[in-house]
Amino acid sequence: MLAVPAGASQDYVELLVLVRRYVSNIMAESTLEQALASCDRTVATFRRQDAERVIERAMVGMRLFCVSAKLPYLMIALAEYCEGTGATCDTTSVRPGTS
Repeated sequence: MLAVPAGASQDYVELLVLVRRYVSNIMAESTLEQALASCDRTVATFRRQDAERVIERAMVGMRLFCVSAKLPYLMIALAEYCEGTGATCDTTSVRPGTS
């Protein structure tokens, strides 16, 4: 199991684990932590209701460092996280633009 920052909220841990599926561990942590700081949040104070603002700010870095073939799946997974479904995006079974 990968380490998470000490004192991180459960909501942050869930988001971090999701993002780590699509970008490297260091990029996931640094991108999210910078986005949190720009929203006056920390890993401890982040709550799911902050997700849309934080993800919006983190997307620049994630777009740069996510393999382009995985980017649509990352976007779907983040949308599901924001909606609170708790769903994950399995890149082997989900195809963007299909139902």
